[in-house]
Amino acid sequence: MTPEISNLLEKYKQGLLTSGEFKTLGKWISESDENKRLVGDFIQFYKVEGRWNAFRNADPEKAYEAIFTKYRHKRKVRRIRIWSAAASIALILSVAGVFRLYVSKSNTDEYAVNFPRLKKHVMFTTATGKTKIFKDGEQLVCEDDSPAASDKEQYNLVKTEAGANFKLVLPDHSTVWLNSNTTIRYAANFSKTRKIILSGEAFFEVTKNGLPFLVEVDKNTVRVLGTRFNVSAYNGRNMETTLVRGSVEVSNLSGKQLLKPNQQASISQGDKFIHVKEVNTDIYTSWIDGVFEFRSIPLSQIMEQLAQWYDIRVVYENPQLKDVRFTGSLYKGNALGYTLQIIEDISEVQFRNENGKIYIYK
Repeated sequence: MTPEISNLLEKYKQGLLTSGEFKTLGKWISESDENKRLVGDFIQFYKVEGRWNAFRNADPEKAYEAIFTKYRHKRKVRRIRIWSAAASIALILSVAGVFRLYVSKSNTDEYAVNFPRLKKHVMFTTATGKTKIFKDGEQLVCEDDSPAASDKEQYNLVKTEAGANFKLVLPDHSTVWLNSNTTIRYAANFSKTRKIILSGEAFFEVTKNGLPFLVEVDKNTVRVLGTRFNVSAYNGRNMETTLVRGSVEVSNLSGKQLLKPNQQASISQGDKFIHVKEVNTDIYTSWIDGVFEFRSIPLSQIMEQLAQWYDIRVVYENPQLKDVRFTGSLYKGNALGYTLQIIEDISEVQFRNENGKIYIYK
């Protein structure tokens, strides 16, 4: 691997590739199956890198060379299977597919211009009304405000715009990652009352200090002592609590359920009962690393996530397309058009942009 290709891969990871560089990397990928395998492994490499922060001080050239050496001696051929609509359509979202589609589709520029991946802002408002604006991707380390005595609980507020992610370190040293279009309120005297009110989606890494940690969504409550878990609670959608490590108790007026790692509790808008199932937690937490993960997920759910991230409106001209299922990964740093083009290429689903709306048809 040449230093030029290593540099282009690094720029891809950061979402900084120009259209010309995109074509250059795409051409290199298409030159051999080994290049395709190498880039596929690179994606997995940087996802792990982002999640565990293990390679912050690593030499990227040596890392890429190590992967290249690994594949140079590996003779086993991997086969990628694409399922048809009878089961699910496999959304092969490797970098190779992205670049191949980039240079072969003519409507890329239209989507890129109308729905670019712009930097968004995050608003922090204290219980006393002071406001500060942060940029997408920044973080805030909070201190306990210890407000004046009051009969009413007081809360600080953090709100992300569509397309923004934010890392918040609470006064007890617990960490919260906020997804797009998310609002959380946390108690101003957090050292005494570890309570958060959530609308949207957030991933929590809670420190143990003997006090319960509460996440409230409407009349539903997640109670923990120390753990890692994700809560998705966007308006109009089911509330989902996904446990990665430790234990949490999910409760509401209908009852309560104690979750074990790799379990998810779902509460629908209608029945309010708590339904528990085993899940692959990576699918529900990969957004922290800038990736959407899908495993046999209907198009309707994929478009809901894209709508949250790109702040778009979606119209289905053919409602049956909502049920077409996909499996794969999407890089959130790309312009919307790159993703839509891949879906078009491997399925019968088509997209049309009219006046800021994405129309879906067959």
